[in-house]
Amino acid sequence: MKIVETMIYHQLRETHAQRLADMFHTTGVAAGLERGYISEQRMHIALEKCIRCQKSDACKSWLEEAEQGSPPPYFCESRDMILRLANRRPSRELKI
Repeated sequence: MKIVETMIYHQLRETHAQRLADMFHTTGVAAGLERGYISEQRMHIALEKCIRCQKSDACKSWLEEAEQGSPPPYFCESRDMILRLANRRPSRELKI
């Protein structure tokens, strides 16, 4: 990969990592992530889905308008994972 392409990829990755973190915070699942309810590998997969997503502008708009505790939008590539995290109970093991 050329230097410029590498720099663009890293900037894109950083932008989407922040957007994914904002999605977790807005949907109320950030605390579960901090408790380790999802593996680093699953987080990497979620980030890669976010980077490849074609609904970036819609996601950005949704995050600007969504209320705290809102379920993730239907177009979110990580919607199922986020909903599972939101419904997790301490006595159940999370299978994502």
